[in-house]
Amino acid sequence: YRDRVLKEFISEKDLLEEDSFIFSESKEGLKFISAVISSWFRDIAMVKACVSDSYLINLDKINELCGLREKFSYDELGDIVKEAQDTRYSIERNVSPKMAFNNLKLKIADRLVPRQRKT
Repeated sequence: YRDRVLKEFISEKDLLEEDSFIFSESKEGLKFISAVISSWFRDIAMVKACVSDSYLINLDKINELCGLREKFSYDELGDIVKEAQDTRYSIERNVSPKMAFNNLKLKIADRLVPRQRKT
């Protein structure tokens, strides 16, 4: 399930598709998805900081975590974790899941595939 969630959020797409399985989840499922995303990016920060593997939640994905650590600064990782937590709070307050999760997806996509800035 974690891999399926991450596939949706770590892709190069800017937004989640209308038919994404995420939008058919219950409120509790949506809150769990935000926790999965939060733990993933927390682990990237831990790997980036060379913290002992024993502190990782997603230890079985150490190679993927290591591959992503240079794509993000500590500040960016912190912003994404905070956005994932904010997404959870939004879901608890009945904000549209599509709006909440697409905002999170945009934060992640902007870090993975930086847009060219117009000058």
